[in-house]
Amino acid sequence: MSTKPDDSDAVYANLVDAHCHPTDHPSTLGCIPKLRTSRLLVMGTRSEDWEAVEQLATDHPAKVVPAFGIHPWFAASATDASLATLKALLARHPAALVGEIGIDGVARDRATMEVYPLAPQLEIFKKQLLLAAETSRRVSVHTVRAHGHLLAALQDHLRDDDKTEQNGDAGDKTQGRERSIAFPPAVMNHSWSGSVETMRAMLAMKPGGDRLWFSFSTGVNGRSPKTPERIRAVPDNRVLIESDLHDAELIDAALWDACRMVADAKGWSMLETAERTRRNAKEFLGETC
Repeated sequence: MSTKPDDSDAVYANLVDAHCHPTDHPSTLGCIPKLRTSRLLVMGTRSEDWEAVEQLATDHPAKVVPAFGIHPWFAASATDASLATLKALLARHPAALVGEIGIDGVARDRATMEVYPLAPQLEIFKKQLLLAAETSRRVSVHTVRAHGHLLAALQDHLRDDDKTEQNGDAGDKTQGRERSIAFPPAVMNHSWSGSVETMRAMLAMKPGGDRLWFSFSTGVNGRSPKTPERIRAVPDNRVLIESDLHDAELIDAALWDACRMVADAKGWSMLETAERTRRNAKEFLGETC
């Protein structure tokens, strides 16, 4: 479906970029206040860029939601000190997400040209997932050709939680109930490229499945003929859009294209798609619609 040209202001007023990296391209940060896109969820990927994300959120509190995390590409260099710094950052920013974290099965270290090993990725991912659960933070997850590992990691987290409840003091029922839902309040799978079957298996998890969102970008998802089917499979109230861009000057156009991609797949108008994804983003963030 198409939208009239005079609807563009209304569309942009509702667009929320659920995942982007403008601090990686600092020369374009000056255009952030001028973006027509209403809000940006800005990702941190390693301790070296957390300060820049924090400053951007401080400079533009109405526009930028910060996220701090250790990306799977940098998992091998993560330390206990990194995690301690991450915990302190979250304490300073009560609305911040844990992100971008995750698992990547194909990316290569540019220095060695070897695929990043999975073991350290899984270890740091699980530690950050636990931190997000313990601090009740939303999460943004990166997964590339490792969706089975992601599903297993989420299921392991829930099983470990059940073991804690079963091994706890039987007389402390309140503690048991709290541990049984020790899962992050919301987990967004950014630029989802996994199968519909894996998505459905994740949504069926109890607890946890009711806390999952799936986001799409044209830069990653626009290349796959399977994307429309994946978008259609996402519950209407769990779909998000994103740019996944580093250059802030390109975010408006990329978000418009992502909105169009979801609109075409769902059979919605552009304005309906923008409004729905805005409401979904607010729910993901735990905000009142």
